Amino acid sequence: DVKNTLQSVDTKDEVVPNSADPHALINPLLNIRDETQNPYSIPAARAVQSATDPDSINLENPQAEMTLESGAKLTGAATSGAYNQKAEKLALDGGVKLTYPDYVLTTKKMLVDMSVKGAWADTPVHIDGAAGTLDSSGLHANMTANQLIFTGPVKLILHDAGSLSALPQN
Repeated sequence: DVKNTLQSVDTKDEVVPNSADPHALINPLLNIRDETQNPYSIPAARAVQSATDPDSINLENPQAEMTLESGAKLTGAATSGAYNQKAEKLALDGGVKLTYPDYVLTTKKMLVDMSVKGAWADTPVHIDGAAGTLDSSGLHANMTANQLIFTGPVKLILHDAGSLSALPQN
């Protein structure tokens, strides 16, 4: 039952059940907090509960926002996604775009695991930022340790030596 499964859903503008599909919601907004009470939200154009797994929700045009422990906001968008409430995993697919102050990361697919504060992409990654650009074959992110590990080959182009001061600091 969608109403029982999506207990964390708040209204965006208006959550509308889809009469053509009783398991679909239009304009849902999932507001969630991790174990340290950091908020994140996942609005979407449409959400459909999986017929085979009641903990999984398929999302159309998900747009995520997460406030990091530093207070900085990380936003993301994709063409589609799937969120598993029990596992706390969000799989993004198609035109994945993450924005962190002054940096934009794009890739085709990404898996975000909120339970371990990690993210993985096994498709080419491109980052544009104040300091320069980076291209890699994929990435592993450990948000707890503030680490991004890029899988190779990796190409980094810095705009100039002074641009290193624009890199985020711990």
